[in-house]
Amino acid sequence: MTKEFDVLGNEIDKEVGYARGKILEDSYSEKAKQQHAVEKIKERISELGENSIHIFTGNIRENQLKKSDLSLISEEWVGPSLFSEPLKKAALKHFGVENQDYEVATFNRTSAALVSSILAFSSKDSIVLSYAAGQKAHPSVSRGAKLASSKLIELGDVKDLDSTEYPENTLLVITGVTSELLCLKEEEIIKAIRIAKENNYIVVVDDAYGARIRTILLKQEHALKLGADIVITNNDKAALHGPRAGIMAGKSEYVIKASAKASEYGLEARAPISLAVLRSLESFNPKELVTEKNIGELLYEGLSNVLGDHRVRHTLLGPELSPDNIAEYIIEKTGKSNIEIVPAEITAAIGFVMLEKYGIVTTNTCGMPGARVSIRLKTNEETVNNFGGIDKITKAVIDSIDTVASNVTDVKRIKEIILGEN
Repeated sequence: MTKEFDVLGNEIDKEVGYARGKILEDSYSEKAKQQHAVEKIKERISELGENSIHIFTGNIRENQLKKSDLSLISEEWVGPSLFSEPLKKAALKHFGVENQDYEVATFNRTSAALVSSILAFSSKDSIVLSYAAGQKAHPSVSRGAKLASSKLIELGDVKDLDSTEYPENTLLVITGVTSELLCLKEEEIIKAIRIAKENNYIVVVDDAYGARIRTILLKQEHALKLGADIVITNNDKAALHGPRAGIMAGKSEYVIKASAKASEYGLEARAPISLAVLRSLESFNPKELVTEKNIGELLYEGLSNVLGDHRVRHTLLGPELSPDNIAEYIIEKTGKSNIEIVPAEITAAIGFVMLEKYGIVTTNTCGMPGARVSIRLKTNEETVNNFGGIDKITKAVIDSIDTVASNVTDVKRIKEIILGEN
């Protein structure tokens, strides 16, 4: 496998897509980082109140249960008999189909649904094909293949799928929109599914973002209508407001097999979460996604005006500052090249400064191990207004970058910022 390196010359860990450093060296340290973020949020709320926290992750993880739901309908054994049919109907509608031959299942997170699918349809020495824009599938795809003892092959182009013949038991995982909001074109998805079906592969579409971004913002067709066997989306992003959960729909035999595998490993969503997913689907409003897109445009303009278009990536829901771009900006600004920390640690430190000083919550700081390490700002109009507007947000981000830039060669200080260790 060809080695890849980041802008500072550090070898990239293929499993997570970024270089490991001396501070964030593994999943354990990433979990410690996430726990440190929890403590920082707790401290800020205690000192300044709940309104001092501003969520820019794009994930509004509220619990949608109503007061009336705190009764028999959310009871573990009886509840599903009361809400499973409305949940199935709402989920299938969300995925753009009404086929009652399809089934629906819920999982404790989207990653759990992906891992369960891979474990259900792959086995030792079988092949898992991953097709995503920029080859940037979620780490759960590679980790699921590893758990199944399967061989993972990442496809950079749909032509790669057509040029090689794989066994009939091959599983194809298509990521419609990546977590970094890289998007496949509809014709690419259509062609990938067609080739897979001609060769009797099972097709799973990771539409965590795509079930709404592709269909509402890009006017693409729903994946089940395009012929996918299973489609998975996230219940807490792109205008679905939580709680965190994965929603799966597709051919009954496949969904049942994947959900059974989830039950074996404790990856399924239990009754109260499943009921809350129903409430989330019921309250979904596509207009909110359009508003999030418009807010993202303004955030992008604010940061790109300061950092330059070449430093800020424009996505459908807001700006993204990649670790490499931020590292290059800091080197250019400070003239320092003797940087011992990796770019992922630079962005993590910036995220912590934004959190502690301004109450800005970002995925690269508060996310679980394996979360993307770029700084991505995705939010809604209410959050922007509560913070004080686009200009104030821009100044807060730039100030946080400058704060880390002034400490970038001090490994001990950066470690203290990220992990709270002296």
